[in-house]
Amino acid sequence: MFKKVRFGNVDFQYVETYDTEENAMKEQNGSFVEVKLGAVKINKTLITKLKEKSDGSENSFAEAERSATKETHKVSGVKI
Repeated sequence: MFKKVRFGNVDFQYVETYDTEENAMKEQNGSFVEVKLGAVKINKTLITKLKEKSDGSENSFAEAERSATKETHKVSGVKI
């Protein structure tokens, strides 16, 4: 069994609304509106192989790493 973890960067907008400017500055009593993601870029991918113990269960990791600097995903206007 293998485990894949991707490391990267993303630009995002986290949108909230407030009743007053003072509340917005203090970040009090806000309401979540949406999160927008954009320019997702994967910098590195780490693939690990689970080692089997003598009892047959999988626990430890043997690491193998591959560079993915040219792999870029663009996601614009995605709402979570």
